[in-house]
Amino acid sequence: MPTQITDPHALRLLRSMIYGDISVLTPQIGQYVYYPKVEEVSRVNREETAELLNDLWKQGYLKRVFYGKVFRCPHNGTTSLRPKRLCPSCQSQDIEKVDLIEHITCGHVDIERNFLKGEEYVCPNDGKKLRQIGVDYRKPGAAYYCNSCGEIHPDPLERWACNVSDHTFPLEEAVADRIYSYVLNDEKREEILRIFEFIQPIADVFERFGFKTETFYIVMGTSGVSHLVDIYAYKDGDSPVVSIVGVLVEEGIKPEEVLKLYAISLDINATITILIAVPKLDKTSKVYAEKFGLTVVEAKDFETVSHRLTSILEEVT
Repeated sequence: MPTQITDPHALRLLRSMIYGDISVLTPQIGQYVYYPKVEEVSRVNREETAELLNDLWKQGYLKRVFYGKVFRCPHNGTTSLRPKRLCPSCQSQDIEKVDLIEHITCGHVDIERNFLKGEEYVCPNDGKKLRQIGVDYRKPGAAYYCNSCGEIHPDPLERWACNVSDHTFPLEEAVADRIYSYVLNDEKREEILRIFEFIQPIADVFERFGFKTETFYIVMGTSGVSHLVDIYAYKDGDSPVVSIVGVLVEEGIKPEEVLKLYAISLDINATITILIAVPKLDKTSKVYAEKFGLTVVEAKDFETVSHRLTSILEEVT
């Protein structure tokens, strides 16, 4: 099937989106940014997912919508980060937020618990009782006390740490990435529908005859070369029946397409090789197809394709 899209992973994803299984591809943020639906449907890993989505966006099949920003560790790229608050003096994390007390008379400032004697405030500097706020003492606010070195600071040292490597760094050193959700580009909807309008219904015909099917499937040949076929249909057994189908939708289909399908059928030892031509092959292509023993279905619409394919499968299964 001539199309700009030749990647079966992309075709699987677009098929799920065009038929309504997936309306929006939303990122999830864990140790890395990933798109679980894309990985599941397209059968790709996290790195391949990013490349796949970017390619489909550049080709105009998907539109991307700003989702947010993530920050990554500059050391290993993970988005799994945690904030760290450190003592500016000794870099210890063992700090706590405390309330301060100031004895107005002597000017001594300390953390609140150092003033407490039972239920009373007593200045640890001169031993005087502090009875009335605003007269004997005041509370100037909060600060950070380090349990490691005993220093008090108005603010902690703020850093970020990588949960994978524990690499610690200031936020300005983090790698900031814009991340996106993706939706189908409606301007490409008709083009995408033309790609799929014959494929899945044809696969359904095979399945009615007990075949398992894969659409837009990459199959490995005996030569070690990978081949993309529109439909790969098979039955398990001691002598498995394997059928490959090429669906060509254009006027006057050229011999090159026939030769290509024949070469694939030899390389993967296909039991049945079917070429579906909509509307028809050109004269030279017909000669080649007959010479190579390909089963040809020519038709102007799917109803005719389905009827003729049904007749073929009734004879061979």
